[in-house]
Amino acid sequence: MDFNPLPISILVILSKFLFMRMIHYWLLLVTGFILLNSCNNNAKKNDEAPVEVDTIIKVADPVVNIPISDSGNFYKRMVGTVAGNAVVLNLQRVSHQFSGMYYYTNIGAYIELSPASATNKNIGDSIVLEEYIPVQYEEDMGKEQPLPAKWVFKYIGDAIEGKWIGSNGNVANISLREQYDLTSYTFNVLSYSDSARLFPGNKNSPQATIREDFVIPAGNYSAGTWLNTEIMKMLEGSYKSTQALSYDSLINRIHLSYINDYRSQAKDINEKEAETMAYLNYDLQQNIKICWNDKSYLVLKHFGYSYAGGAHGNYGESFYCYNVAEKKRMRLSDITSADTLLLQKLLEKNFRIRAGLKPDEKLNSILFENFLKPNKNFYFSGSEITFSYTPYEIAAYVYGQIDIAIPYTDLKGYLNPIFQKRMGLP
Repeated sequence: MDFNPLPISILVILSKFLFMRMIHYWLLLVTGFILLNSCNNNAKKNDEAPVEVDTIIKVADPVVNIPISDSGNFYKRMVGTVAGNAVVLNLQRVSHQFSGMYYYTNIGAYIELSPASATNKNIGDSIVLEEYIPVQYEEDMGKEQPLPAKWVFKYIGDAIEGKWIGSNGNVANISLREQYDLTSYTFNVLSYSDSARLFPGNKNSPQATIREDFVIPAGNYSAGTWLNTEIMKMLEGSYKSTQALSYDSLINRIHLSYINDYRSQAKDINEKEAETMAYLNYDLQQNIKICWNDKSYLVLKHFGYSYAGGAHGNYGESFYCYNVAEKKRMRLSDITSADTLLLQKLLEKNFRIRAGLKPDEKLNSILFENFLKPNKNFYFSGSEITFSYTPYEIAAYVYGQIDIAIPYTDLKGYLNPIFQKRMGLP
């Protein structure tokens, strides 16, 4: 691919996150960390001074000190039915925690599944995931939201059996099996977790907690090496394939840089006073998940969150669409020939529908501007192409990440013929 993706889609590490501020249009997010042992070992091999890291913060499912790829991590492509309707689920497990993205094959739009909240929790020994419901627009702000629909199921022998429970209490059967074909691909999941004190040895010191989970290619398919490079570039925007690093080595490098930057603040802060400075307790998270894995196409979602002082953290999602058969990242022109003016018109129309705006209401009653142009952060599903805008890119932080979909029916005559044929679109 020729163009360089937007900074929001790179999620590169912030070089001096003490001075990090939210930029009006583009959001940079911090990435990458690894564990103390590999950190120190690799540092010695490279004749670098080792960084002392204190693993004193534990995550919900403690995985500190070793990569947890051997602790139950996996990715599974599951195919089956919900209420008798065909679905595809891209399921990921990190330690004991499940999550995923699924879609109905006759609808196509993605529905995210996340671990159940405290009010929608595990039932007996079953796994409970809840569907994500975004609240973005003024009419929803401040209103009590209904509990989301949830999946209550058991995962046994590469199969899922259970119940779908709607927010209105409706119940339907869930039945899925792991399934791949020659146009879908196998993956594993790597995960790292760590923490570091700002003042090593001081148990009351502020600290940074770190979590990173991401998919990696698994199996013997020819595009695996190329996909590894693409994923490494997500983790570190400056990564070059000629460096030929392992994941441990790459994340070790990112981790060392982050810890050194974090610790560099200590020289300007009184250690005793810092014990009461809650805003110096930083939190950094990153994950890469699969949205689409079919027809030799792959869509990855790269999420990053960073709290580095201030009133709230910053986050963003970047999407990466790949033609795996041809080993290339897809351009917008690989999907549609529609020009910017037509896409803008369609985005504005569909935003009005989703936001409930009347024809005479201006877009800038919600957005910063009275127009909505396409950006380079897009993804596709079986029924639509979606443009995704990070917080502060087109609207205030309170509206969150805004995704605006354009159905393929709106692009009739403008779909790329190769894409249209491979996706089986009319």
